[in-house]
Amino acid sequence: MKTFAKIFVVALVVALFASIFSITSSASTSVDPMTLKPGSDRVVFIMDAPENGILPGNGTGDDPQNPLQAVDHDKFFENDEFPRYYYQTELYQATEMLQETGGTIVIMGPVLIGRNETYGNSETTQEFLTAEFKTNTIKFTSVYNGVDYRKTNGAKLILSSPAVMGIQGQSIWENIDIVTDGEDRLIAFHYWSTLIGEGVKNYPKDDLLEGINTHHVSITAGHRHRGGDNLVTNLVVQSGSYNNISAGMWGVNTARPLKEEGKPSSGYLYTNNMDGKSVTNITLEGTTTVYGSIVGTTYKNAEYSGKVNITINDGTYKCDVYGIGASGMLNRDGVLMLRINGGDFTKAWSIESVKPEYSNNLPYLRVIDFSGWKGEKAALAKAYSLAKKSETEFTSIKLPSGVTEAELEQLAAQTTPATQGSTNSSGGNKKPIKDFNDYLNDAKDNNDENKGGNLGLIIGIVAGVVVLVAVVVVVVVVLGKKKKTNE
Repeated sequence: MKTFAKIFVVALVVALFASIFSITSSASTSVDPMTLKPGSDRVVFIMDAPENGILPGNGTGDDPQNPLQAVDHDKFFENDEFPRYYYQTELYQATEMLQETGGTIVIMGPVLIGRNETYGNSETTQEFLTAEFKTNTIKFTSVYNGVDYRKTNGAKLILSSPAVMGIQGQSIWENIDIVTDGEDRLIAFHYWSTLIGEGVKNYPKDDLLEGINTHHVSITAGHRHRGGDNLVTNLVVQSGSYNNISAGMWGVNTARPLKEEGKPSSGYLYTNNMDGKSVTNITLEGTTTVYGSIVGTTYKNAEYSGKVNITINDGTYKCDVYGIGASGMLNRDGVLMLRINGGDFTKAWSIESVKPEYSNNLPYLRVIDFSGWKGEKAALAKAYSLAKKSETEFTSIKLPSGVTEAELEQLAAQTTPATQGSTNSSGGNKKPIKDFNDYLNDAKDNNDENKGGNLGLIIGIVAGVVVLVAVVVVVVVVLGKKKKTNE
C-alpha cells in the first residue's frame, strides 16, 4: 500500500508540472492580441445624425464627407415582442460591411448606444451586438489619417443605460473615447482576441462621477452568459479606466439547486460555465487604471475549470485583484500564474489568489511571480505586502534576484500610512478613510447586475458572517490541497 501511495504521489506531481508547461501550448490556439491588424484597408466612417436628423453626403461611409447612413435592415422586425434595434444602427451596419474582410471603423462624431439601439426587456441590461466578423479583425478608432475627430468633431462612443455591448470578432481599440451614461455598463469580447491599445479614454458623462468605479465601463474577455468547453481568452489592455475587468466570461446566469436535475448534491448547478480545460490570458499595462476589481476567471455566477494567466506590467490599480473569482475552480488540478512586473498598487485593496468567499476548489498551484519586476523597490514592497496578506494564500511567491522578503517587509512598514480606515473583506489590507466619491458610491442603488468596489465588499462581509454562523465548514486536506464548498 505504501509503495502504491508513493507511485501515486510521484505520478500526480509529474502530471501537475506537465500541466503548468501546457498553459502556453493550450493558449496558442488563440491569436496573440499584439499581432492583430485590421483585416483589410477598407474604412467606414460613422457618426450619429445631428439634431436636424440629416447626415451630410451620400451615406456610403467611404470618407469623412460621406459618413454611413443606416438603412432599414432586412433582419429588423418592429412588430417583434423585443425588436433588435441594433440592426438599424450605423455601428452595426458598419461591422456588417466589414464582416467578410475586416478593416477600420472611424467613429468621427458622437455615437450613442442606449435603450433605442439595443435588444431585450430588462430595465437595467439590454444588448447591443455587432455583426459576426470573427477572425476578420476590425479596428475601432477616432483618429485616422492625421485627424483626431475627438478634437475636431466631438467623437465618442456613448454607452448609455441600459445598454451593454457584445463584440463578435477580433478587434483593436485605439485613440477612442468611451463614455458611460449610467452605472454598470459593460463591453464583452465574446472570447475573441482583443487589443485595447493606446489612447483609449473611458469616463462618465457627468464629470462629478469621475473615479467612481461603477460609472466606468467594465470589460470581459468572454461572453456575458454563454460558456462552453475548452474556451480560451486573450485580452491585452494598454490604456483606459475601468470598473471591473474579467479575463473569462461575465456570468449573468443564475444558479438552481442540483436536486432539480435529479442529482444527490445539495450544492448548485450553473449552466453555461467555462468548462473542461479552459485557459484565460490577460495582460494589463501602459496607462490602464482599474477602480473595481480584476478577476482571472468568471466575474459573477458562472463557474470555471482550467488554468489562468494574468500578467500586469504597468498601470494603476485602486481595486481588488482576484486571480480566481468567487466560483473557485471545478477542476482539482487548476493552476493560477499571476505575474506582476510593475504597476502602482499604492491604493489597491487586495491581491488575492482566490476571492475569499469562493466555492468549489482552490487551484492546486497558486503562483504570484514578481521576478520580472521593473519598477521601484518601494512599489514592489507594497504589492508584495498585499500578496502576503492574501486570505487564500499563494502556494509560491517568487521575488526578483537579490531581493529578500525581509527587505520588502521593512520597506512596506516604512511606507504604510499611519492613519487608515476599516479592514476590507480580504483580510489584512487596510482601506484609507473614505473621501466624498466613496460616499457617493456607497449611496448608489444595487441593480440586478452586481456592483464592484465598496458595496461589493460590504455584501461579501455580510455573506461571510452568515456563512460562519449557519454552516459547518469541513476542510478536507488531500495532498496539500484545500477544498471549500459554499452550501
